[in-house]
Amino acid sequence: MWRKIQTLGLSNKYKEDDEFRLYCGLLDALALLPLSEIQEAGMKYLKDTASEAAHGLVSYFDKTYVSGELKQRKRRPANPAAITPITIRRIPPLFVPEQWNMHQVTMDNQPRTNNVSEGWNNKFSCPVSLESH
Repeated sequence: MWRKIQTLGLSNKYKEDDEFRLYCGLLDALALLPLSEIQEAGMKYLKDTASEAAHGLVSYFDKTYVSGELKQRKRRPANPAAITPITIRRIPPLFVPEQWNMHQVTMDNQPRTNNVSEGWNNKFSCPVSLESH
């Protein structure tokens, strides 16, 4: 999210505006909602309460992580004089909520990160690298 905030030219607003920074945190907090509430409750609330500055960020988040996007495709009609038919289809998000949602993991008191594995790998690699010198 920080990269997108920077890309949209909102980094100063994020650093200086506490309310905007809190709002951005609400986007991240969607990961803690039950899957069934992300679209209807979470994204709806965020879209309804977005400031003008946040519209691009909310749109990006929704398209990339929640709803995906609608693509319009024109088909060539068999008869050139006929009206061009248009097909609209939904493209799923790049990262579906089932991949990043942490609600059930949190409720089951399971770790939400792989920090334990990273720590073990780090401790293991230190003695190994020292012995090889």
